[in-house]
Amino acid sequence: MKKYFIFAFAFSAVAFTACKSDKTEAEKAEIDSILSHAPEEIVFTQEEEIAKALAEGMTDEIAVKLENGDAAAVTDLVNQANAQIAIMLEEGEEGAPAYAAQIMTFLKTNKDKFAELSVDLDNLKERISEVPGVDEAIGKAQEALKAAKEKTADATAKLKDSEVMAKAKEKAAELKEKAKSVKVDEIKQKAQDKIQEVKNSEEYQEAAERAAELKEQVENSDLVQEAKEKAAELKEKTEQSEAVQEAKEKAAELKEKVKNSETVNEAKEKAAEAAEALKNRHGF
Repeated sequence: MKKYFIFAFAFSAVAFTACKSDKTEAEKAEIDSILSHAPEEIVFTQEEEIAKALAEGMTDEIAVKLENGDAAAVTDLVNQANAQIAIMLEEGEEGAPAYAAQIMTFLKTNKDKFAELSVDLDNLKERISEVPGVDEAIGKAQEALKAAKEKTADATAKLKDSEVMAKAKEKAAELKEKAKSVKVDEIKQKAQDKIQEVKNSEEYQEAAERAAELKEQVENSDLVQEAKEKAAELKEKTEQSEAVQEAKEKAAELKEKVKNSETVNEAKEKAAEAAEALKNRHGF
């Protein structure tokens, strides 16, 4: 019957743990480290794991009441923990030291909060001291906690290193891109400055003026003027020759039309008839 009480209490405690959401990060980290993050070389038996889970359910409930400042509720839970240890001792439960160690660790971690609410822990502490092997269990839990913290710290450091490395690479890429952009801009600016420098030089100005003079001289030279005049004449002749050719073609077309017209044919026939009549009249 008493064992049923233990497992029923454990079930309710675990269920309550799943629903609880306001436990502080520090408490959660410490308890999770003790219960779930023990290194491989620190081995807990099945009975110890069950006892630790049972103790965690109790400490989670107490933590909530501590945060709420409910001294009466905290006292009631402390008394329940005391009774649970007594039952486990009476039954000779193997997990009693692990349960007691877990409770004692929580009491030490939160001693200031218990003091603020003036909760009496003497009876509970005395009961814990009566548990055989509790000191060894506390030492084992502390070793597991230490190993878990070291493991967590190592993982955090590695994560931080990876994040720092990623940020460093990202920053390096940005700087490289910026440097590339700056370099290109500098080259462009230097080129523009050089071009402007050349344009502003006396040699460039003299060369530009000389080129303008030569251009004007060429345009005004006799050869150029003569070439322009010759080009105009050729253009005019070409236009005239094209007009003449077009006129000749038009005249030929008209001549052909005249030859083929009915009037011309009739005139020819009448002329032939008149010639024949004249010939007959004069006896030719």
